[in-house]
Amino acid sequence: MKTFAKNLRKARTRKDLTQIQLAERLHVNNATISKWESSNYEPNLEQLVSISKELNVSIDWLLGNEDKFDQAIDEYILSDDDLTLIKQLASRLSK
Repeated sequence: MKTFAKNLRKARTRKDLTQIQLAERLHVNNATISKWESSNYEPNLEQLVSISKELNVSIDWLLGNEDKFDQAIDEYILSDDDLTLIKQLASRLSK
């Protein structure tokens, strides 16, 4: 789950949240966040859903299961309309 640890840290820092702040929002101990980010502990499914919602990222992205295109887009903060237009353009260019 090293990909999860890396992506959790990336998403948390992108939101300018400390481990303590994220822990408060997820109703867990800040040591839990630290364990997740150091790959010493894995969240359960309910926690994974909460993390995804709080950090506004998909569970697939957190786990490293999205394709490279989706990961690249997720590096930037774009509106849903922007994402739709980019995906439509990419689809047309790949034909």
